[in-house]
Amino acid sequence: MNIGLVLPDHGRWEGVVELAAGAERLGVGSLWLCDHPESRGTASGHDAMEPLTALAGLARVTTMVRLGVLLQAGARSPAVAAKALSTTDVLSGGRVIVGLEEHPGAGAAEACALGEAVQVMRGAFGGGPFTFQGQHHRCEGLRCRPLPVQRPAPPIWISGSDGRLLALAARHADGWGPSGRRCSVEEYRSLGNALDQACEEAGRDPAGIHRFVRREVPASGPSQLGAEVAAWGKYGVATLMLDLRAVALPAASGGALEQELEIVESAVSFSR
Repeated sequence: MNIGLVLPDHGRWEGVVELAAGAERLGVGSLWLCDHPESRGTASGHDAMEPLTALAGLARVTTMVRLGVLLQAGARSPAVAAKALSTTDVLSGGRVIVGLEEHPGAGAAEACALGEAVQVMRGAFGGGPFTFQGQHHRCEGLRCRPLPVQRPAPPIWISGSDGRLLALAARHADGWGPSGRRCSVEEYRSLGNALDQACEEAGRDPAGIHRFVRREVPASGPSQLGAEVAAWGKYGVATLMLDLRAVALPAASGGALEQELEIVESAVSFSR
């Protein structure tokens, strides 16, 4: 099992870099940034970093770790996002993972739009010219250069627990994980079985889809991580993402940063 780390998206950039560099030294498999459609409660609204821009920054301060971003597909143009991600794949030497998820409470139209976004992004990563006419996304003669280093495209992972998203992942995704950060092992097992069935209906080997789960760090810290890693590994989870977005980066230095890296080190150790 690989350990992924969802980095804080607010506060000091220097703190993000310290945490990312420390996690890379400890052997995490991937570093992640998430979209920020909701306000953090500040007077100005968003105080989170723009994830595509920050991902490019991480490409220049890391060397080996995979770099993932989980975008809410309806929040931005897939063609524009593909251009940014293709560039970051070049800057990082081919380390980008593209994640897409529905907005919470989304319906059938949003699921359809996400499916179209996957097709547009794959077409863009091919370099073009690419033409697509969907219900929600359209492009004519799209060209995307520079080409990403990863060929034919950076891996695309889909996060979602709805049956429509499971069917979409079975048809188009390289990876899948349930929505949110509080999925239980029992819920995951049921969703995983549903994904296997969707893959069979799509004529695809379920083993070809990378399985991941996002989790909040257990309140007890390292002492509970061993049980978490063992439980998820039993059901085929290949990447366990620990979500550290609650960390207050202005204070994440010295002892505070050491505490977070201790959790990361424990998770990596248990996963081996």
